[in-house]
Formats: sequence, structure tokens, C-alpha cells
Amino acid sequence: MSQINAIVINITLDGQNYPEWAFSVETALRSYGLHFHLTDDPPALKSDKSNEDAVHQWTVNDGKVMAAMVNSVKPSLIMSLRKFMQAKPMWKFLETRFVQESGALQHTLMQQIHVIEQKDMSIEDYYNSYDRLMASLLSMVPQCTADDGCSALSFIERFLTYRFVMGVRDEFDSLRTRFLHSASDLTMAKALSELLAEETRLRSLSSSSVSHPHSVLAASHRFSAPKATSSDPFKHCGKFTHISDNCFSKHPEKLAEYRARRAARGSGTGPSSKGSVSVAAASPAHCTILVMGA
Repeated sequence: MSQINAIVINITLDGQNYPEWAFSVETALRSYGLHFHLTDDPPALKSDKSNEDAVHQWTVNDGKVMAAMVNSVKPSLIMSLRKFMQAKPMWKFLETRFVQESGALQHTLMQQIHVIEQKDMSIEDYYNSYDRLMASLLSMVPQCTADDGCSALSFIERFLTYRFVMGVRDEFDSLRTRFLHSASDLTMAKALSELLAEETRLRSLSSSSVSHPHSVLAASHRFSAPKATSSDPFKHCGKFTHISDNCFSKHPEKLAEYRARRAARGSGTGPSSKGSVSVAAASPAHCTILVMGA
């Protein structure tokens, strides 16, 4: 048998997460081909010692399985494991301690599954909370065999899936209605996938509706009309009351044009001044804007 490196379990047993921890341990050991150390007794040394190397290798690997379990439990549990010399009895001890198959526990789990709802949780968080209860309850169901085809387990899992769907918020009511009227092949994986997709869609719509007023406001600022005056005095004449194109200090030729138009209006031969804008100035250095009202 090849040499096995140290086995790492990426979850710590704290007394409340035994199902998750046990699954992680079993999966890690299967990847190393050592899962049988949890269920099998050690090989006996033959009288002629022909299997001495195999027995030694088994003992070394069994020690690594034990180390993986000891290193993945909370410190307060470690000393309770020191009496064990093999992985199998250590595993059995932890299973007996944290797996209760009493009627009281089963009743408690059923009550909790009956009342749990999504409320303010996300679909993912709601599922994680529900799955913890469901896994504990399903661990009490006898293992199915090839003869019964796991029909009883399938029925229980489908029932628990419908109960999960009933606990989601009202915004998922259309999906819930479709699930309840669908065929009997609904699975937890399918329900969870569609609920997550719907949650993403609803969040996208909500995000768009919130950002829309800000976009309109930003557009109104971008396309607002410029003011006719500036907060700073015009550099050619020091005035605030006109724009650059109407400044006689910058455009002296416009003063003559203005005086000609004014003279024409005074004689009655020029165009009407109704609604027009005129510029009056005593000199090129002093100029103002006069708005001729109706």
C-alpha cells in the first residue's frame, strides 16, 4: 500500500454540526481509500508473520485517520478521545454521542420543520437552515435496500421539499403555485434552482427601479440650460449683467450698431421693440443689459 499523507478535514466538530462533519470525514477518507477504517477491524497478524508489513501499514494509516478526527473536533472534545487506540471505536463513540434517534428528537425536528419560514432570509440562507433540520430527520430513516427501491425515502424527501416551498415569502407565490400543481417528480434541487433564479430576477428589477430616478436627475443636470450671467465679473468691463457677445468693451463695433437701431426706433422707422433685448451704454467701459418687456 502506498504512503498516505496527512488527512485534512476542513470543518470543526462543535457538537451542533455532526452531520456536516461526519459527511466531510467520510468524503475525505474515501478520497484516500481509507473509509473502511471507520467500519472494519484491524487485520490479525498471521502466525508466520507473512502479513507483517500489511498489518504495519494498516496501523499507520489507521493512526492518520484517528489524527484527522482528533484535529477536526473542538478542544473540549479532544480529551474524551484519548482512550481510543483505533479509528473505528473513536468514530462509533462520536456517532453515539451526537446522533440521537429518540422519539423526542424526532418530534422536535418535525415541529421545527413545520414552523420554519424564509422571512427576512435569502433563499440560500433559508435553504441552509432548512437543510440542517432535514438532514437530521432523514438520518433517522432506515437505509433503503435494492429490494424496496428507496420508495419510502423518496416520498419523505418529496414531502419535505413541498414543506420547504411553502415557507418562502409571498413574492415567490407564482413559483410556489406552479410547484404545488406540478407532477410528483419535484426535487429539492429543482425547487432550489428555480427559486434562486427568481430571487436574482426580482433583485435585478428592484435595483433598476431604485437607480432610475437618480439617472433622470443626473440627466436633468447634464442638459439644463446655461445661465445668462456669470458669478464672476466679465474681464473686459467688470460687469455681471451681460454675456460676452453683447459686451461693447469687447466688441466696440456693436455700440455703433446699437445706437443706429435706437435712433431708428426713436424716429418710428425701425422694427418694434416688443420683446427685444437691447444693450445700453454710456461708454464702452460701462455697459448694461435692458430687457424691453411687452
